[in-house]
Amino acid sequence: MLVLPLLQAEAAAMDALQRYRIAEAVYTTRFHVAFPCLASGTPVYLASPQNAWPPGRFSVFEKLDDPYNK
Repeated sequence: MLVLPLLQAEAAAMDALQRYRIAEAVYTTRFHVAFPCLASGTPVYLASPQNAWPPGRFSVFEKLDDPYNK
């Protein structure tokens, strides 16, 4: 397991957020990627994994006002 020092971890997180902000669109199966994209106005396509647990976990995304996932 890789453990980054706090400053490196923070820099990596800020870099990821910046990439999400400037992306034309993002395709992901992960909530921790999808929600920052929505917050920054980046179009995001959230693909629900076949084996998502618990069932219905991704249904919260259907309730959001996101035209890209309808």
